[in-house]
Amino acid sequence: MKNYLKKMLFLLFAALIVLPGCTSVEKLVDQGDYDAAIERAKRYLTGKKKPNPKYIYALRDALEAANDRDLRRAADLKNRGGSTDWSRVYDLYAKIDRRQEGVRSLLPLVDKHGIQSEVKFVRVEPFLVEARNNAAGQAYARGMEALQAGRSGDKAAARAAFRAFSDTRRYLSNYRDVVARQNEAEALGIVYVTVEVTNEARAFLPAGMERELLRVDTRRLDDQWRRYHLDRRAGVNYDFTARLEIQNVQVSPERITERAFTETKEI
Repeated sequence: MKNYLKKMLFLLFAALIVLPGCTSVEKLVDQGDYDAAIERAKRYLTGKKKPNPKYIYALRDALEAANDRDLRRAADLKNRGGSTDWSRVYDLYAKIDRRQEGVRSLLPLVDKHGIQSEVKFVRVEPFLVEARNNAAGQAYARGMEALQAGRSGDKAAARAAFRAFSDTRRYLSNYRDVVARQNEAEALGIVYVTVEVTNEARAFLPAGMERELLRVDTRRLDDQWRRYHLDRRAGVNYDFTARLEIQNVQVSPERITERAFTETKEI
């Protein structure tokens, strides 16, 4: 009798654990939170040999609803004609592709009763190719427009062109002459600064010390868009001049501590 009660309590406890999870995934589908429902169902189904069919149904319904929603959104964007934002269209198709690949890894979906469920997948490859090409073209055109201003001396525009060409390469790494144009944009976007270091300190400096103080390693200041030069270089048009003044130098005598000791050892 005692063993029977323990078994009943265990089964009741297990049911209390499983039911809320199943109800939760169904509720997510009802609320339209399809991707969250898919992820929760996937976590439950992964590694399960005899899964509860409710999770399979929830996964199947959420996948179909999420794909239909994103396909409609992509179609709405494409219907805008010349104002279509192809990067957003591409992101939607890429999202569908990732979602479906995650579900494919669980196939076949066979429940504890031995019934296999069919899952409806969308063939998005042609849409991805179209959106990728158009998104790359839009980003390239945006980069070329900014590059024209960069060639006229607008360094901010040159840097914007560099970012646009980076977007182009994210879709198609070898699109037209994007690599050459991006390199050009990067070169045009660099700000050159000449650094003047002067010693304004009214203190006696030991021999060679002034030379060391004035020898600043400007390479540590450089980044992608700024170059600092101590000496003006031929062929470089400098945008700014930075003046570094040494106004105070405190010199203290060196301290040398010497210790003498004798170490002996008997052999």
